[in-house]
Amino acid sequence: MLKSLQGIFVVWGCASNVECNTSYRIGQNNIQISGFDFHNPVFWLAATFSVLFIVLTLLFPQLMKSALTGLHLWCVDTFYWLYMSASNVYVLFCVLMIILPVGKIRLGGEGAKTEYSTLSWFSMLSLFQYEMSLNGALVSKMK
Repeated sequence: MLKSLQGIFVVWGCASNVECNTSYRIGQNNIQISGFDFHNPVFWLAATFSVLFIVLTLLFPQLMKSALTGLHLWCVDTFYWLYMSASNVYVLFCVLMIILPVGKIRLGGEGAKTEYSTLSWFSMLSLFQYEMSLNGALVSKMK
């Protein structure tokens, strides 16, 4: 199974459709602690930064609040266009799936049964749309 999974990943510049001659095995650098499998350099680096962020936030709440508010406002000012574009592309994609014949393709084959009813799907998409529009309204209010 491990050999079949290796072809999915790009390992040291080898594409998934090319046979790679490497001695690297997925997970070879991982360490096991209390039954958990940790990727040695990645986990410890991420855990260190996470703990450092939490400790700094607890020690300097006002400083972190102003810094994070400034970062948030910068992200809103810089990437608002990307958020709105992604929202519009999502709505356009949904409309195209309704209109085009591609939207009629049944996932799972001919005999597949739907897990959710049409009403359930409509409710889920409406909730997602509400969340997107609410975020858009909040972001535009901050500008």
